[in-house]
Amino acid sequence: MKKLFYYCLLLLPTLLIWQCKDDDYPPLPPVDTSLKFHVEDTLVMSTAGGNSTISLQSAKDWKLDVEYDATDPDKDWLSTDPTSGTASGTASVTVTTLASLVERKATLVLSQVGEDTEAPVRLVVRQDVDGFSVEKKNYPVGYEESVVQVKFLTNVTNYAAEVAEKDQKWIIPLPATMAATEAGLSFTIKKNTGPAARTGTITIYDADGKASSVNVTVTQEGAPVTGSMIYEGDNALDAVMVNVNGEYVSWVLRKDADEIVYSEANHIHTTGWWYATPPVPGTDIGYGGAKYGGVDYTFDKGPIALRFPTPFPMTTLCFIGTNVKFSLYPWNTDYATTAAQEPLMEGSFTDGEWQYPGGNPGSWYPSGEYLAVIESTGAGAMVGCNKVPNDSYPEWSDMMSGYEMFLDGQSTGETGTLIALSSAMGYTDKSQPFSIGGTSNLKRISSSDGTAWNMIDEYYLNKAMVGETPVANTELSGKYGYADNVSAVLVGAKAYMALSDADGKIWVASTSDAKHWEIEKEALTLTGSVSSMVVKDGTLNFYYAKDGALHLATASATDGWVDALADKGQVLQLPDGANNGTVVYNDVTNQFQFIYVSADDEVLSKVSDTANGSFEPGDMILKGVATGADKPFFVTDSEGHIGADAGIAYTFDGGVYVQM
Repeated sequence: MKKLFYYCLLLLPTLLIWQCKDDDYPPLPPVDTSLKFHVEDTLVMSTAGGNSTISLQSAKDWKLDVEYDATDPDKDWLSTDPTSGTASGTASVTVTTLASLVERKATLVLSQVGEDTEAPVRLVVRQDVDGFSVEKKNYPVGYEESVVQVKFLTNVTNYAAEVAEKDQKWIIPLPATMAATEAGLSFTIKKNTGPAARTGTITIYDADGKASSVNVTVTQEGAPVTGSMIYEGDNALDAVMVNVNGEYVSWVLRKDADEIVYSEANHIHTTGWWYATPPVPGTDIGYGGAKYGGVDYTFDKGPIALRFPTPFPMTTLCFIGTNVKFSLYPWNTDYATTAAQEPLMEGSFTDGEWQYPGGNPGSWYPSGEYLAVIESTGAGAMVGCNKVPNDSYPEWSDMMSGYEMFLDGQSTGETGTLIALSSAMGYTDKSQPFSIGGTSNLKRISSSDGTAWNMIDEYYLNKAMVGETPVANTELSGKYGYADNVSAVLVGAKAYMALSDADGKIWVASTSDAKHWEIEKEALTLTGSVSSMVVKDGTLNFYYAKDGALHLATASATDGWVDALADKGQVLQLPDGANNGTVVYNDVTNQFQFIYVSADDEVLSKVSDTANGSFEPGDMILKGVATGADKPFFVTDSEGHIGADAGIAYTFDGGVYVQM
């Protein structure tokens, strides 16, 4: 029995082994048999010639061929031994002596023989000139500041290095005592703050003239960017943006239509009047109130208000009401903020039916967004209104974009009780389409983070451009402001805005409180298209485009600069495809920098050490812009300067786009 027990013990390991399954062990990793050279990047050979052994890998029979550059006069300087093989192994690469002072390159092509072969692989073989055989000639780097070390493969005793002039601001040779070794030379690559990649060239040569030069290329990637639309619409003409203590403020110049066809959707009546209620042909419903098919609001729920857009400068604002107080405000962010402002007009009405708060005819008010608030002043108070949605006119519900209704300060959105406001757009001869004088409007768009934007009208500047009061019996004619280019700058305690129109007239407005703008000068003696304004060393540099060139006028950066501008003439011819551009002062490179959209839809730059110096080609700022892009601009400080992290923006067919 004891023997039987021992026999069982001896059989137990065998049984355990027999019971183990194959899947109890992890599978072996696959063997890499792909076709390849075991050589990184490029095989560099010396000028004197010689050979080098390389390893290669193939799962099938292989062969080695040599491809020469088409321009190479000698197509026998490189050979391999063997030229074919049956498995992975090695090959000797031999080059002849390089007699000239010009480097040469060829390509080894490793391919398989037979069926089911892999794609051929290639290895560049480069033969350098004695004196400066470098390990690498191309250095890709990130956008952050870094150091590039150019390593020599031969001993260098009397070297010299030169960075291309256009790249000297961002490729900086380290001092020789710090950087030079027997093996190489080092360069600081400054941080790239722009979104576009850039390429620079370093030339290394023998200071004794015993060998030809070697060019080393540094390619730096662009900085990561956050892009956003700050204005959407096909009517953006121009824009400017500043960063004031961390808040981004942009002014977008927007074009109003030159003409409009009668349309309920546009709230335009056949008479040329605008109505908050979409007008219905053959009815008086647009007047509002029970008498005309609408409803009378009697203030049982408190004050009533309407946020509304007006697409053109308006005059002679009108409504039906009695025993009410009317107040009009420029819209600003929300109801509470808007109603806390000083009203543009207000008046109380105790009798009658048709009321004209601003007079008949009244003053001109620019296009934009407004808030009308009507309150009760006593018994019998009413105001003519309509209801949205409306069973009789269901189409109204799709025509209220941009309108917002309020009862007792609380929003009911695009539905609710609608004040039946109306206003005149100016003289029309009742024909179709209505012809309207060219008008424009400045939107003030701000953000604390450069991605979420709040937009309001720059009301007081817009008002300054349409400031004349209509004269009775002249068909409500008025002064329309029109501009297609804009620039802004801070001089002392005042902010200035320069605007120009399609005829080349330039005018300047100013404000001391960032709110109430006044026209400083209705027309400068200069004519052209406004580019930008830059304050540098106490001088106001005023750039403008005219006759295909960029011009400069200057004055001391003091309160009287508008009248003291002196024309300094042309500073550069506008590049092909560019209608205008903007100039800033770059505090990083200590240069004036002009940017423009090229004929290839790229934002390019030209730089100069002085305001009116020779502008030379600079970096590409942005590659690939949207259709219709024109007059790009940097996000500057209040004096037209940029630092290391300036955003870039441009107007285009769909609005205004900015990259931070």
